Amino acid sequence: MNSVKPNHPIEFMAGGFFLFWAAVGWASYTANSDLRASLWARADPGPALVPIIVLSVLSLGGGFLFIRGIILTLNDRTPCQDQRALPPVSSHILPLGFAASLAVLAVAMQIVGFLPAAIAFCLFWFWGLSSEKSTTRAWLLHLVAAVTIGGGINFLFAGLLSVPLPS
Repeated sequence: MNSVKPNHPIEFMAGGFFLFWAAVGWASYTANSDLRASLWARADPGPALVPIIVLSVLSLGGGFLFIRGIILTLNDRTPCQDQRALPPVSSHILPLGFAASLAVLAVAMQIVGFLPAAIAFCLFWFWGLSSEKSTTRAWLLHLVAAVTIGGGINFLFAGLLSVPLPS
């Protein structure tokens, strides 16, 4: 019987990825004395509680994946005919492009304001992920969706919650 060997190194690498960001978060939390001082300073736990909860879950989950990946890789003695390889680097183009476009969005918001930058960001990704790229109908739907998303976020945060957004 042919079997496919599970890809345990991916779990190991995913755990390392989450542990890396947890370490960045813990270092940031440790360096912020004002935030640390707010924990239980009054009757409520203060704004420091959420980062502690998130970083704890991130650390525990990342540690679990990291250790599980190592243990499964070391203990895996399953004979197999076809061993799955790690995904090709080209499969990471969209996530890397999304991260880069978020960085461009942050800069563009300071230059042109939140609403035009958010609409352009949405239009770019609607166009890039759409199977219908050139029809007028597709462009109109993309534009309506982008304006709805950008305008909705602007209305929610700037209008209802009074969060100052770049204008």
